[in-house]
Amino acid sequence: MRFEIRTGIGKQLLRKAQEEQSHLQLWVFQQNIAAIAFYEAMGFRLIRQTDGNGNEENAPDALYAWSR
Repeated sequence: MRFEIRTGIGKQLLRKAQEEQSHLQLWVFQQNIAAIAFYEAMGFRLIRQTDGNGNEENAPDALYAWSR
């Protein structure tokens, strides 16, 4: 299966979730700069960062949240 990048599907899905929920949280790996930029552009704000000790990959991650 081939996925196209930057087709707007992710934005549409996230906007739908934002329409249906008043608060959302998500985790993202700190090295995923493109995803972080996307989430921040969609109104998510950094809540906290970890050293990755609590996830299976042991990779530094960050918790982001959005509220209406």
